[in-house]
Amino acid sequence: MTAIDFQLRVDSSHAPFTIVAVAGELDNSGGPLLRSQLDEMTGCGANEVTLDLSEVVFIDSTGLGILIHYHRLLHAEGGRLQVIVTQPNIRRIFEITGIDKVLHLYESLGDALIA
Repeated sequence: MTAIDFQLRVDSSHAPFTIVAVAGELDNSGGPLLRSQLDEMTGCGANEVTLDLSEVVFIDSTGLGILIHYHRLLHAEGGRLQVIVTQPNIRRIFEITGIDKVLHLYESLGDALIA
């Protein structure tokens, strides 16, 4: 996949959660687009955010840094960031870096919404 393949879809129909589905590579190309979307959402008061990374094929330190930043920001405002990770190779990156101990990781949207 290339940066052109990076996509974001926002779904606000699961109140109080705003779901952001990410597809493609979450790196220094796609990361700024995600950051911009999350800045806009948090600026409008969204504090319960679920990131669906089911269609992410690659994540690097840029993407991980964005997730940690918004986890801390939302937590400080009394909210939370939930992350759906279904791909074993992506989940492994979270495990290797220890970020799976910091973020709320789920295997499906259903699991995240009932948590």
